[in-house]
Amino acid sequence: MFVTKDISYLLVFVIVLCAIFYTMSNVMASAEDYQYEYIQVETGDTLWRIAAQHHQGLGISVQEYIQQVKVLNGLEGSLIYPGQELQVLVHHQEE
Repeated sequence: MFVTKDISYLLVFVIVLCAIFYTMSNVMASAEDYQYEYIQVETGDTLWRIAAQHHQGLGISVQEYIQQVKVLNGLEGSLIYPGQELQVLVHHQEE
């Protein structure tokens, strides 16, 4: 009776472990599709607009992308200016 219960726990552990390794291998395999680039802010640009243009394929929301841009560029607020250069993460799909 205890052996069967121990085997069940072991089986669940192995399944969870396999799922974690599978997920990590997919993330690591596609990491080369991501690059940091510099963009120049143009008149009328906002962090929201920039995030909406660049967050696709990254698996994060626009809000999360904005936070990432703020951290990457040392921004305390959301104000950006025309001519300002921002470092952003972009996803390049293989062709």
